[in-house]
Amino acid sequence: MTLQQIKPGTALMIAMVALLGGTTAASAEKSFVGPALNDTQKRVVRGEPEWIKVGSRIVEPQLLKAKFNLAKLPGRFKAFRLLAGHGTVEIARVTATFKQDRPLVDNRFAILKSDSSEHRISFKGSERYVRNVEVVSSIPRRHRRNALISLYGLQVVDIPIPPLPVKISRPDLQSAASASAR
Repeated sequence: MTLQQIKPGTALMIAMVALLGGTTAASAEKSFVGPALNDTQKRVVRGEPEWIKVGSRIVEPQLLKAKFNLAKLPGRFKAFRLLAGHGTVEIARVTATFKQDRPLVDNRFAILKSDSSEHRISFKGSERYVRNVEVVSSIPRRHRRNALISLYGLQVVDIPIPPLPVKISRPDLQSAASASAR
């Protein structure tokens, strides 16, 4: 892919301008002349975390495990939050399984209502690659309707850094240079 094939204003173009100019992506974004970037594109260029919706599950009266698979999502996560979409949900336990570390088990009991609270789980230290999140939940006995629970993750997208250009070796020039040196 050549620079002429990259569309102006894209995150890839700004990253390339930053690499070629020896500046940061943020300063390249300010000095770049082209179409304006939206907030999501700016966060990706800067490497800032963003809350994304991982998924939703229906919660029934009996105690059930809801499993959210995050192995196919790109990037690392700094935290999670659970929100009740409608109805009241009782959270008994949340388990986050990582790719390279021991699982994080959060046994705090929480009651989530659709209009008020959230249950937040933060990772101590740095961001981590998460394989899956398991939520053990139910609805209170006095409620008969099913509820909805949604999982959001604070995602840090990994920006791939292109490799530095490799010096192309041409055997015909090398043999000519070694012959003239003799």
